[in-house]
Amino acid sequence: MMQALALAILLVTASTGTDAVTGDSKHIQHLHNLCRLVALKQITALPGDVSEISPAETEELEKINISLANPEWKATFATQAAEKKQSKPECTPPANKPQCSQQYAKWEDLWVQVHATEDSKKEYLLPKSKLMSPEGRAAAVSVQALLVEAREVQEAYNSYRKSALTHEDGTAHQLIHEAIFGTSKQTDLAQTECAVTLTGNRGNDCGGKPGKQALCATLVCICAQDTTQDKELCGAAASRSGPTGWNNAQKPTMWQPILSVCKNYPKPSPTAQQINQLISTALAAAERKNTGGDHVTLGKSGNDGSCAATSGKGCIQLTDTGSTTAAAPTGKLAWKEKLEKAADEIKIHENVAARREAAIQRIQQLKKHAKHLIAALTNSLPDAATQTISTQKPPNEATFARNSRGMPEA
Repeated sequence: MMQALALAILLVTASTGTDAVTGDSKHIQHLHNLCRLVALKQITALPGDVSEISPAETEELEKINISLANPEWKATFATQAAEKKQSKPECTPPANKPQCSQQYAKWEDLWVQVHATEDSKKEYLLPKSKLMSPEGRAAAVSVQALLVEAREVQEAYNSYRKSALTHEDGTAHQLIHEAIFGTSKQTDLAQTECAVTLTGNRGNDCGGKPGKQALCATLVCICAQDTTQDKELCGAAASRSGPTGWNNAQKPTMWQPILSVCKNYPKPSPTAQQINQLISTALAAAERKNTGGDHVTLGKSGNDGSCAATSGKGCIQLTDTGSTTAAAPTGKLAWKEKLEKAADEIKIHENVAARREAAIQRIQQLKKHAKHLIAALTNSLPDAATQTISTQKPPNEATFARNSRGMPEA
C-alpha cells in the first residue's frame, strides 16, 4: 500500500513540474491508474482452500462408528492386514446385500486400523458389556447419526463446489491476462507481449476496437510517441522517443517502456472488491469533448474528440457516438468486461472457500461429539448407568444448516 502511494506521489510530482502547453507528462495519472490494473497480472493464486473434502475428514468418525458396532457382527472382520478376507460374506436382509458387499472391505479396513497400534486400541476398543449396555447402544445410534450428517455435509459441499467452479469463461488468472495483453485463454501466462494488432492509423485504432481491446493497447494509445505525437505524455520512462511511426511493427517499441513502469507496481489485493474499485478509479478520469462529436475519452483528445495522431494528444474513445445523436454508442471496453468477469470468478472462489471452511468446522464439531460419546462410555462404571453420555447433536447444527442454505440467523 505504501509502495503504491509512493509511486502515485512521484508520478503526480513529476506531472506538476511539466509544461501543460507542451503536453509532457499530462497523462501521468492515467498511467498510474492503469498500471495498478496491469499489476493484477501478479495474482497467480487466490487465498482460501477450494479443494474437495476427502473421505479422510470423516475417517475418525468411521472408526468410532465401527468401534461401537455390535461385537458379534464384527467378529468376522480381520484385525490385521494379512488376515483380511478375500471373499465377502452374505449380508442380511437380502435387500442390503449389494450395499453390504460394497462396504465390507471398507469396514474391515477400518477395523484393521483400530487394531493397528496400542494407542488406537486404547482409544477405540471397548468390552462387550459396555457395547451392549443401553448406554452403549444409545451411543452407537447417536454416532451413526453424526456420521450420516458428516457425509451429507461433505457431499453437499463437494456438489456445490463442482457446479460453482466451472470457469466457463476461463479462470480469474486467464481473464486478467487476457484483459491486460489481449490473449484469449492463454496457457503461457508468463507472456507479456501486447497481442492487439495495430493498423497504420492511430485515430482508427484508438478511436475504435483495438484501443479498447486490452489494457496494453489503451496504454499505448494514451502514452506512446510516434512521429506525429512527439510528447512524453506519460513521462520520460513510459513515453520514450524511438518509435518511427504508428503501426504493428512499432508496437513493441511503444509497449515495452510502458510495461517497464507498470511492472514495478505492487500486487493488489486479490479480491473482487479491489478489482472493481481499480476499474472505477481508472474510468473516473474520463473526459468529454463537446465539439461536434460529443465524445467521451480516456486521455486528451483533439477539440473534435478524435484520438488521431496529434502532438501532445493521446486517448481512447469510450463511446463512438454521443448525446448529439439518437444512435446508441457502439463498441465496448473489452478489457473492462474481462476484468469484471475475473472479479466474478474471484468472488465465486471466495464463496466456495467460505463454504468449505464452514463444512470442515461442522465435521469437526460432529467428530468432537462422537469422541465425547466413546470417551464417556469408556470411562463409565462397568455395571452402572452412564449418566454423562449425552446423545444430543452439537447445538449449532441448525445454524450450520441455515448458513449452508444461505439463510440468515433467526
